[in-house]
Amino acid sequence: MNSPDRARLLEAYASGTPVREIATRFGVHRATINRLVSESDVPLRNYKLSPSEQEKARKLFESGLSLVKVAEAMDISRTGARNAILAAGGTMRPTGRNIRHAGHSLQL
Repeated sequence: MNSPDRARLLEAYASGTPVREIATRFGVHRATINRLVSESDVPLRNYKLSPSEQEKARKLFESGLSLVKVAEAMDISRTGARNAILAAGGTMRPTGRNIRHAGHSLQL
């Protein structure tokens, strides 16, 4: 990434533009943004969800939405969604697909 693009990317990050939006705009992965910010003197954001947002994530997940769908609904990362669900007292479901077969639920 050239210097002008890097400077614009860091400026967007510093101004609060969501990382997903920056990634799309500059055609880079979110991890690249984190690396570039870490290598610069721009302070890392430490965004934490409020207790009510954590509770919302937990309720969405417990209603049957997947972790990915909760993250999309709240415009946060999957890790952020997982952390919010756990912080609100929720528990994670086993990974994989559930299939009903002859009256039994199987975990794949």
